Amino acid sequence: MSKISISIATPARSLEAVSLIRAVVGLSIDSIFSRLARGKEGVFFCAELFLNDHPEVDKNIRTLLSGLIMLGLEPFIMEISEHEAWGDVQDFNSVRISAVELIGMLDEASGKFL
Repeated sequence: MSKISISIATPARSLEAVSLIRAVVGLSIDSIFSRLARGKEGVFFCAELFLNDHPEVDKNIRTLLSGLIMLGLEPFIMEISEHEAWGDVQDFNSVRISAVELIGMLDEASGKFL
């Protein structure tokens, strides 16, 4: 199992992104604007993959990634093992994965969690 976090690669100010993120994660508008302004350090989504809530997590990840990409915002995705803690990550780039890699992981698990 993996822990995933999603932010954006470079700081941005986008009302459309705020609307998208708010619809998925329910954070306040101010919080989302603040996180977007912090770029890759402004994580707005965290989840653990392949647990009982996997179908919902899968849907939320796909919604966020497709929406961000459509808005021209590059997602910054990090993956760590279930035994690691986010606070222990020193170099964000060392745990970065691409949207294609994450979608591939989700596709591979498709149908295994109902």
